[in-house]
Order: sequence, then structure tokens, then C-alpha cells
Amino acid sequence: MPARPRIGLPLLILPAFLLLVNSLRAQICSTEDTRGTYVVVCSGYLTPPKPPNAPLVPAKILGTASADEGGTFNGNATISWGGMLLTQTVKGTEQLKPDCTGTITYTQTINGEPGGQLDIAFVVSEHGDRIDGLATDPGTVLSCELRRLSIFTSSQSGKLAPEKKKGDRVASRSTANPASLKSMPEAVTSPIDINLSAK
Repeated sequence: MPARPRIGLPLLILPAFLLLVNSLRAQICSTEDTRGTYVVVCSGYLTPPKPPNAPLVPAKILGTASADEGGTFNGNATISWGGMLLTQTVKGTEQLKPDCTGTITYTQTINGEPGGQLDIAFVVSEHGDRIDGLATDPGTVLSCELRRLSIFTSSQSGKLAPEKKKGDRVASRSTANPASLKSMPEAVTSPIDINLSAK
């Protein structure tokens, strides 16, 4: 009796292997994956600087963020802290691991005055279209979600890169905030970022 060729098993294994390789490749992150302009929303609680051992106060932060190919973030935000409105600017360079986790330490100003350092741990997902962050400084219980609006390189000054088409941008906007489709500009042209503040 002649032996029958066994080609069924290899044909099943090959697609499974290719899917595994693709999923592993998708999990590797670099600062190239986080370049672009983001909308940032943060919420939680912050401790006032005075008096000592003061209770946590509710806080909400809204702003925009941008990052270049080297992972340097810059930005501006408005903070509502226990009903008081503050302005914030931040700058820092991320330390991003291949597993898409990272940390960043920002220098910041609050209402134009030095505000001390701000430390964030974060996770990058959706190929850089989403970043979830958590403030790790004492006196903060604050989490942030960043949603990317556009990808750009420094030479493009905020214009969309060829690989980020209008349809992708609209889908990303509608996920972050469906109402933003009515009022969002075509491309953000100034690099800005947001952050959280307990200091």
C-alpha cells in the first residue's frame, strides 16, 4: 500500500505560525510609535500643597500633547482642581520599552510658575493611537488617556504623514469623542502636551 503524502498538518501549522509572528511583532514599541499629536483627558484626585496631610481633592485635566520621533513630549493643559482652574505646561522625554510600557518624568509649570517634577507610568496600545498613563508621585490618584489625532515628523510641522490617511484620523477622532468630528481642525500644527499635577 503506497504511503499517502501528509501535507494537511503543515498547511495548518504555517498560518498559525505566521499569525503568532505577526502578533509578537505588533507588541514591539519604539518612540516612532508615539510620535504625533494627542488629545488628553485625565481624572482623579490630587493633594493640595498646604496644609500638611490635607485630604485629596477631585481633579480633571484637559489638553493636547505632542511627541517627536525621539519621544520628547511637550504640552499645555487646563486643570480643574477642586473647582479652581489652573494652566499647565509640561516637557519630558519618555523611556519606552519594547513591550510598550514606559515611564516619563515631566518638568512643569502651573499658572506660569515652576511646578516641580511629574512622574508617569504608561502603556502604549493600538499601534500608538492610545496611551494610558498613571501618575506615580505621592499625593496623586490620577489616570490619563491620550488619543492620537495625527502622526507627523518634525519636518512636517504637524501635518499628517502619508501613512495616516484622513479616514484613519476620522475613525480615531470618533472613538475618542464623536462630537469632535464637527469642530476638529484638519491638522494640528503646534506641538503641545498635557499632564497631571500634584505639586
